[in-house]
Amino acid sequence: MKPFLKGILAVCCSLAVISALLAGCRKPVQQESTDEKSLYDHGLEMVSLLAEMAASEEYVDSFSSSDSIKSLLQKTGSGNFAGLDWVYRVKVSDAALMRQTDIVLDNLSPSLRDNLKSRLNAAVVTQINAMGGAEVLAAASICTVKKTFVSTELDEDIIYIYTFHHADPVAVTLTKGENNTVSATGSFLFNDRFREDPESFLTDMFTLYGVRIEMIAP
Repeated sequence: MKPFLKGILAVCCSLAVISALLAGCRKPVQQESTDEKSLYDHGLEMVSLLAEMAASEEYVDSFSSSDSIKSLLQKTGSGNFAGLDWVYRVKVSDAALMRQTDIVLDNLSPSLRDNLKSRLNAAVVTQINAMGGAEVLAAASICTVKKTFVSTELDEDIIYIYTFHHADPVAVTLTKGENNTVSATGSFLFNDRFREDPESFLTDMFTLYGVRIEMIAP
């Protein structure tokens, strides 16, 4: 197995431990009926809830006694999430996954292949936060939103990254399920270089993963 996949799986395992310790921190959103709301708009709703989480001292105190984690989230919660800058749509192709791992996707069943793709998609976001260390990963776990809805718009797993003029960016990972269901997970991206120059960071970061990046005007 290549170092890339080993690193991704190691980060996923670390996040799983953090998630278990903070099991109550994630705030699920109830499944919605089909309303033809765009994927973009679903992501914006998750951004709003994440901003509310980070701005709530009571909420953060419920899940962490760490002064550094609380300080990080307090700073994040004070951001202006109304000032949307650019939105980036990131897609990972099967060919890209094959280049980054030793796994031959054709040797896997469709369900196992889809599971692998969705985990690697989520690991991209985790990897960005992992650059900041364990406390950053813990902060991202405290402010995580999950949502399930029905949409005919999604044809493959995708990541939306919302950037702002004066706030931390938010990543929303969208995973396609059966019968047009979509599972979405939203979390902050805590990375200083991303805040300073998101386009350059994304180009460097996602070139490593071999993905396609599309910029969307707000």
